[in-house]
Amino acid sequence: MKRMKKWLALLLASASILALSACSDSGNTPSGGNEPSGDDEIVVGISVATATNNPHIVNVVNSLIDALEAQGWKTDLQDADGDASKQSTQFDTLVTKGVDLIIYWAHDAQAALSDCRKAADAGIPVISYFADCAEEAHQYIEAYVGADQLVISSAVADYVDEMLGGEGNICIINGMEGKTDFVLRSQGFRETLENSGGSYTILAEEYCASDRTQAQTIMENFLTTYPDIDVVFTTSDDFGYGALNAIESAGKSGEIKLVSIDGQQEVLQAIKDGTWDLTVYQTPQMMADKAIEVAQKVLAGEEIDEYNQNTDYYLVTAENVDDYLE
Repeated sequence: MKRMKKWLALLLASASILALSACSDSGNTPSGGNEPSGDDEIVVGISVATATNNPHIVNVVNSLIDALEAQGWKTDLQDADGDASKQSTQFDTLVTKGVDLIIYWAHDAQAALSDCRKAADAGIPVISYFADCAEEAHQYIEAYVGADQLVISSAVADYVDEMLGGEGNICIINGMEGKTDFVLRSQGFRETLENSGGSYTILAEEYCASDRTQAQTIMENFLTTYPDIDVVFTTSDDFGYGALNAIESAGKSGEIKLVSIDGQQEVLQAIKDGTWDLTVYQTPQMMADKAIEVAQKVLAGEEIDEYNQNTDYYLVTAENVDDYLE
C-alpha cells in the first residue's frame, strides 16, 4: 500500500486548520497550529548502518550525498556506527524532523519494518538502499536501489564452483552479525553451493566487526584448525586484507584461493598481482544515479514501476581487471 505523500498530508492539515478557524467564535488561529513555512527546499534524510567502516562504504555514502546535493537538495546523514538500536533512534529523529524523503540502508532487515511503518504513518516516503529490508517492510517502501546481494553472492559461488570443479573445503569470514548486506551475501553464497550438485564443505563461518586485524586473527585460527582449506570467501574486501595477510604469513599464497565482494581499488591491484582471485565490483556512482532517478519520481508523486531498481555488478578476475583499475 503506497503512502500519502507529504505534500498531501500538509494540504489536508492546512484545510483542517482553515475549517477550525471558520468555526471559531473568536476568529483566532487555533492554539498549536503551524503556519506554512513557505520553504520549498527538499531535505533528504539518509539513515545508514555505518558510513565509515571501509573505503568502499565511505565511497558509497559520499557518492550518494554528492548526487543528492547536486540536485539542490539538502541532506541529513545519520550514521548508526553498526548499532541497530541507534539506527532506529536516528530514524525516529528524521521522522520527527519531517524530512521530505528517507534513503534507508538498514542495519537489521527485520527492525526495518517498525522504522518504515513510522515513516509511512508520517507521510514520509522511504527508499531502501544498498542492502534491502525484509520483505514484510516492502509495503512501506517505495523501491530498493542497489545490487541484488543474493544474486551477486550467488555469482561468486558459481565462480568458486567452476574453479574447484565440484568439490572443496571453504571458510567464510562474514561481516558484523545481523547486518543486512552480510546476511544476504552469506545466504546467497551458501545456498548456491548447496544447490550446485557438488560436494562442498563449509568448514567454518566467523563474524568480523569490519576490522582487518580481527579478520587476520580469524584466518590464522582457520589455518590452525583446518589444514585443507581450498577457498576463503570474505563478504567484504576489507576482511579479505586480513585473510590475505594470514595466508601469506603461512606460506599458502596461491594455494588457498581468496574471493570477496566490493571492488576496492587495492583489491583490484592485488588481483592483477596474482594474490587475490576475485572480487565483485559495484559502482557507487551507478547506485547514486539510480537513487536520484527514483527519488525524483517519488517526490513528484509518481508511481515506481518495479520495487527492485537493481544496479549492475561485475565479476573481476585476472582476465578483466585492467578494465576496472583506475
